[in-house]
Amino acid sequence: MKRSILMCVTAASLGLTGLGLMACGQAEEAENATATSLSTDQPEDDKTYAATGTITAIAGNQVTIAHGPVKDLDWPAQTADFQAQNLDQIINLRPGDKVSFTFNQAGGQYILVSIQKRGD
Repeated sequence: MKRSILMCVTAASLGLTGLGLMACGQAEEAENATATSLSTDQPEDDKTYAATGTITAIAGNQVTIAHGPVKDLDWPAQTADFQAQNLDQIINLRPGDKVSFTFNQAGGQYILVSIQKRGD
């Protein structure tokens, strides 16, 4: 019993809430505390943003695009990584292609909603 209390106090003093609760026999609370501490504070964003740019790299489903400003996000022109929802979205694209694309934010990532080559 003394060892259990010592473990609880030690874990709590180290800020290990989930471990402290597990050591005290409160597994459900520990799971909830751990899940809460691991979740992102960034909310899901259901808004879609539009931009144009040039593909600089493609690796798996990640597309790196040097794009112009995105006014709705107060972004300057920059290069950023975007995740394709599936490989069919990007199968015909290559580095150097000029593209128009839309994206949203989810889980701290930028997800391509649509992407297509531009004719200019």
